Amino acid sequence: MPGDPPGSMELTITPTKITGRNPRTGESLGEGTYQLDPVRKTIDPHRIDKGGRGQMYVGLYSLEGNTLKWVSNSRGKKRPVDLVHRPERDQFLMILERQR
Repeated sequence: MPGDPPGSMELTITPTKITGRNPRTGESLGEGTYQLDPVRKTIDPHRIDKGGRGQMYVGLYSLEGNTLKWVSNSRGKKRPVDLVHRPERDQFLMILERQR
């Protein structure tokens, strides 16, 4: 996320699940399922463990080559309208690079 050093979060995204961890500490950042709408470019993860179980984080995404840009609203109520980091609106942008 903007302001965080590269590599401060590691996400594993499979066709059915997203899991996150802090690679520096090994701490789990949680796990969830998600739904994609490739036409509207929306992503809606649902947290299934840890604090916030059942929480949905409505968002938008773009995928260009190995770069995934993903913006979500941390409150889960109002979908962002663009791929911009706006913490004052609880809208957080992640820029993720695929590692092979």
